[in-house]
Amino acid sequence: MFIIGITGGSGSGKSSIVNAIAKGFDKNQLTVLSQDRYYNPLDHLSPEERSVQNFDHPSAFDYDLLEKHLQELKKGNTIPAPIYSFVKETREPETDPISPTPILLLEGILLMNHPEIKSMVDLWIYIDTDEDHRLMRRVLRDTAERGQELTKVFRRYTEQVKPMHQNYIEASKSEADIIINNNHHYDRSVQFVIKAVQQMV
Repeated sequence: MFIIGITGGSGSGKSSIVNAIAKGFDKNQLTVLSQDRYYNPLDHLSPEERSVQNFDHPSAFDYDLLEKHLQELKKGNTIPAPIYSFVKETREPETDPISPTPILLLEGILLMNHPEIKSMVDLWIYIDTDEDHRLMRRVLRDTAERGQELTKVFRRYTEQVKPMHQNYIEASKSEADIIINNNHHYDRSVQFVIKAVQQMV
């Protein structure tokens, strides 16, 4: 299994680029796995307590489970991938069965912060997007798709997203194999990645 790690700040457009890359391959060739699935379950907290959690800090993720699932996929085994609800801000009781394919697109904001997971990735791509664009996308996504109030979105961005990006995410750009600028158009970059991967696997 050839694993492509796609990382970058919250609101950088990772999901859009992942979907664009995936369209360049048959479904039996490529699978997508998001780190967002591996947020820690917060069932033990009230909705009010969940709403003040820092979801942009490494401690928010279940890296052990993600590492275990990557190992199982590399062995050729199907995994029960968690389903995370951003509306409830905790995991759902159900899981998704995800089967291994020759290529895995692994995307998330804090993938490079775990040495074992970092070492399992064959090609790192960093999505570089300026702060204004990331904030705009974050506001649109969290209000429209996740039902969050605008004041909550801005508070989280100011108190959590921005400082966590500066502390944990920005530095990973220097370690990436490919950097895609996503301030405007990324079509040519995506086509380059698709052709490069096709030659590698």
